[in-house]
Amino acid sequence: MCAHKSNVMNSKSFSDAILVSQYIKGDEPSLSVHIKRHQQRLYSFIYSKVYDRDVTEDVFQDTFIKVIRTLKRGNYNEEGKFLLLKLDEQGDFMWEKTYSHVDGSAEAFSVQQTWWDSGYVLGGFGVIANVDDPTTGHKDTYVVKTDQLGNYEWHKTYGGLENDCACYVEPTTNWQDYSIDQQITYLMVSCKRSNDTMYQYFAKINNVGQVQWEKQYAPLLEIRPLGVPIIREDGSFIGVTFYLNTDAAEHPVIMDFTPEGDINWMKTITLDYNERIYLKDIQATDDGGYVLAGFQFSLPQKAWTLKIDSSGNTCAQADCDSIGALVNVVPLSFSEVNPY
Repeated sequence: MCAHKSNVMNSKSFSDAILVSQYIKGDEPSLSVHIKRHQQRLYSFIYSKVYDRDVTEDVFQDTFIKVIRTLKRGNYNEEGKFLLLKLDEQGDFMWEKTYSHVDGSAEAFSVQQTWWDSGYVLGGFGVIANVDDPTTGHKDTYVVKTDQLGNYEWHKTYGGLENDCACYVEPTTNWQDYSIDQQITYLMVSCKRSNDTMYQYFAKINNVGQVQWEKQYAPLLEIRPLGVPIIREDGSFIGVTFYLNTDAAEHPVIMDFTPEGDINWMKTITLDYNERIYLKDIQATDDGGYVLAGFQFSLPQKAWTLKIDSSGNTCAQADCDSIGALVNVVPLSFSEVNPY
């Protein structure tokens, strides 16, 4: 008698939907592949919210137990939805809500609390179905606003006829503006595609998702959407992303914007022009400048810490006071460092 042979030998090329479908049909190893694919990202996200490894382990285990129970009950639906999950300070479940895009699946990539009403704003993308061929469609940027219990207040879709990016949305309303006229605004950071060209996309939207201004740029070859920005009190903002050089290698670019979304300055910087280089995070420092963290995607992989002033100026050599030393770290897969 031949032993059962799993179909996940080439699992790297299988979508999540295929792995789940195979598990439902009895191929147990498919679920293991699915869990391993997402466990680091999910674990890191949970830990970033509770800052306790024991609580993180409990929530992580409970999450996948719930997934397995749902699959075994036959309640699995391939339609993607935004999921908003509320935990208490101990990491215990309080409530959850899901939000479907009107035309199809949706995936959430960011959530921020709105301080004036204790509600939430979620950013991601929704799939716009093709009425002539339901198996095809395109992705548009999608934003959902809820009250403090996760109930819909409004939702809005933005984009064109090609696949656009998920978005990051952050409230820009400060106490002074709100106390004067209760003006509510958000900064939306995403990308648009047109004629197979990717453009960075920025928009300021109001309390019901209407666009007050929007800007799009493609200043460098295959530039990607801006990462999570730092928004200043006056509404100007700064962030980091990457572009492709002529050898199709990724390299960072730091971008600074006016309150109206115009580019104030833009600076490229790298460790090695022949390697894939990323800056993944930026934080403000007490001296008015910024510190950035990233890495060189190579073997061995190298970490990178960069210090810049308010105008993006720094030193060029590794032993300068404004740049950190390089150390070896555990390599990540390309899909983990480049989600676009």
